[in-house]
Amino acid sequence: MKFQLTTSESLDQARTLLREMIDRVLADAPAGQAQAPTSLLHILVHIANIQKFVDQSSEDPANAVKRLRDFANKIEKRSGEYMADTQDIRIQLIAVLRMAANQLGGHGAVAIRAFGGEPARAS
Repeated sequence: MKFQLTTSESLDQARTLLREMIDRVLADAPAGQAQAPTSLLHILVHIANIQKFVDQSSEDPANAVKRLRDFANKIEKRSGEYMADTQDIRIQLIAVLRMAANQLGGHGAVAIRAFGGEPARAS
């Protein structure tokens, strides 16, 4: 089963996944040392700002597209910095960030599987 997400819905999903990832990192930290990775918090703020831009602006989204791809790449490359039990969330988050970038960049409609979270080109 496939369904279409709007760019705003993709960004909502990215924010939800990122919050869940941050929560897991905090939950896995030793007692008294729980601190959310600053880089993840910054990405969360940027995604919220990109979503406002998408919802309110008709300007060229090239910078937002670049940032979303950069965030996906950063999370992918720095996977060793996060706890192992965040891998499933990281994979979904990377896919959703890239999907949102593609949607903003005008690369056509993108669908995701209802249960798998894996991106697939809409047919």
